[in-house]
Amino acid sequence: MYLISPIFFIPIILSVIGLTKYRFLKIFSKASNGIGVGLHLVSVFLLPFPLFVKILTLLEINFLIGAIAYIRANRLKKDCIKCDYQGNWDDCPGMKKIRDKLYEHGFRERKS
Repeated sequence: MYLISPIFFIPIILSVIGLTKYRFLKIFSKASNGIGVGLHLVSVFLLPFPLFVKILTLLEINFLIGAIAYIRANRLKKDCIKCDYQGNWDDCPGMKKIRDKLYEHGFRERKS
């Protein structure tokens, strides 16, 4: 499983070159990444190595997921800057549902 899991991360290339604008490829890419992460995690827990080595091995998957999140955040930021509200979530009607959930669950405080 450990050796097979990297194969499922190959569709990340689709994201990097911008082909995930198509719905099918976006779904395929995310499903493939999920399968790859799952296989990687299960295989690391089953490896007969000391805990320290397992933790180091899990850090590599954390780095990969972090890189994906960074790419996504940059794309979202570019879209927000192009908008009339320029990333001002307090006034943006498109972010209202998300903003209200953040307030509701205490992840964000309302400005006075």
